[in-house]
Amino acid sequence: MDKPRIFLAAAAALSLLSYPLMADDAAINAQDRREMTDAARREIVALVPNEVPIASLGEWKNVIESTVFLLMRRSEIYRGELRLLAVNDATPIARGYPDGTIVVSTGLLDLIDASLFDEAASSPRRMRNFDSEREAMLAPFIAFEAARFALDQPFMSWEATAEAGSGKPFAERIAPTDNDVFSADSIAPAILRAAGLNADAYPDWIASLDRLAVGNADYASAVARYCAPLPAPTLRLSSLKQSAERASSVSGHVSLILASLSSGSGLDDAATSASALLEDRPDAWWFRRLDAIVAHKRWIESVPAKERALIAEFPIAASENPALRDALASQGSAQGAMPGAAALLSRIPGDQDLWLSALESYKKALSIRQESGLLSSNAMLLAWSGNSALRERAIADAKTAFESERFGSSQVARINLASVLYLTDKDRSLARALIEESLIAARASGDDARLGDSAKPGTAAQGVNYARVGEGYPGDGRDAIYNAYVIISGLGERDKGAALRKEAANLYGAPDTRPSMEFRKARVGDAADDLLAAWGKPAEIISVYPDEWWVYNSFRARVFLSQAKKSGPLSVRSITLQTGSAVSFAGETRVGDAVKEVAALTSKPAYRAGDSDVYYLDGTAVGVFSLSGKIRGIRAGY
Repeated sequence: MDKPRIFLAAAAALSLLSYPLMADDAAINAQDRREMTDAARREIVALVPNEVPIASLGEWKNVIESTVFLLMRRSEIYRGELRLLAVNDATPIARGYPDGTIVVSTGLLDLIDASLFDEAASSPRRMRNFDSEREAMLAPFIAFEAARFALDQPFMSWEATAEAGSGKPFAERIAPTDNDVFSADSIAPAILRAAGLNADAYPDWIASLDRLAVGNADYASAVARYCAPLPAPTLRLSSLKQSAERASSVSGHVSLILASLSSGSGLDDAATSASALLEDRPDAWWFRRLDAIVAHKRWIESVPAKERALIAEFPIAASENPALRDALASQGSAQGAMPGAAALLSRIPGDQDLWLSALESYKKALSIRQESGLLSSNAMLLAWSGNSALRERAIADAKTAFESERFGSSQVARINLASVLYLTDKDRSLARALIEESLIAARASGDDARLGDSAKPGTAAQGVNYARVGEGYPGDGRDAIYNAYVIISGLGERDKGAALRKEAANLYGAPDTRPSMEFRKARVGDAADDLLAAWGKPAEIISVYPDEWWVYNSFRARVFLSQAKKSGPLSVRSITLQTGSAVSFAGETRVGDAVKEVAALTSKPAYRAGDSDVYYLDGTAVGVFSLSGKIRGIRAGY
């Protein structure tokens, strides 16, 4: 072994020694976070006498759950447990807690409804989309709380008041300063955009608070109570205007990172964007989370496909799947599955600098929040360390993540635990059982809840009956099928393994004939010039070299263009329609229609990926992302 490799192996070992044994400051940080979380839960329990069951709110239940899912899940801020609690309080309240609980008050819902009814009186047409209007008005309230969560502001406020505020109520200790509010305002539009919602609505919402405060007396009183602990709307608008360039930069960097993670290309550019975000806000949970996933994917990209063995799952809604493409290409159909023996783990494969960088990125992110999916993907990184003690840590973390996630809709922790157990040769029988269980959800053949809806009616904790927001289905079900092929073949069942490999290949491969489904004269497979002729020039192009995302704001659509062959011309790989898109597909079906409209066109979904059920319609793979029975997004081409 040459000196650089010896040095890197030693560095990995040193990382191991420090990994479970936190430094003093890290231990204090962890203890402070536990104390903050305990205080938050005590405050939540104190709200129980005023609790209103979410299910009793009628259509508001679906609106709240959908809005929270979009702003916390689709923006990729958090894939851990999210709970909703409604309280009977005339004061408009939207408050996020560090444990993932979001509280809304009946006063907030009443304010929104009263405002909408007044608007509908002059425009009856709007009443036909009343729930959409509710969501549009609720979203900025939640986006502000999501921004505070994303920046880890509650903890920073908690630490800042450690000495002077130890006896104060929790709400007072985490109350934002004016600068905190201005900082949250500056990234809230990026969150709305990442969620597929209207980012321009955020400054309009702040302005509306000022208008409502001097309008109807009832509104004025309610809005005044909401705004009391915050800077005046005029100050917030002024700050937002002054920081417009910074806010635009954040939105651009986040968009590039999410585009890169979705497509699997341009990871070096994504790493540069993550570094820029962290240079500005080094303590931001959202940016640390994205940085860790980017760093891990960059390392995987450096590993020769034949050495990867199993595909790692990540808690993020990816759509393209270069890892599966490379895995299928690296193994001929007649070749046996790669062994999961420790021989593969005698060294860190690929670029060891990138592996160490990913390890460090995970440590920083997980020191802020122990999200189960992120802990699970980190375990997949640790399993390749070449160090037996780190592998034991990988197994322990993978099991912890699985126990936390096992009853949700996400399969990330289940799939990764199966992989870790197989790769480390720890328990291949359990690895097989877990991966076979994951196939039920991967093939969309189970009787589980809709991906974005509550996975179960509520979670009772300390006397509080929460509504639980589903995790979605991050990752790609085809990965589970491929990993099942590797594991089952490695256990000696070659015929069954070969059938699984064929299934994965068939689901990945392009149809034999050119897809015929049109989207306003554009189709998957079109050349870039054909797209320009059909849709015109895009409002924005996000480059994830060598590929590109073309953004069409007027259509509420994004188009992913990639090279069919290396150094070849760009062609349409996929077309994505977002919330509010008027572009129809499969006849007159549109985003916003009932999901049963799609089910009526075809049989059950073929598999799941990126929070969506994927169907085959007119020769095209179409992913349908739905919430509360309504189509919220469409992606054609996988």
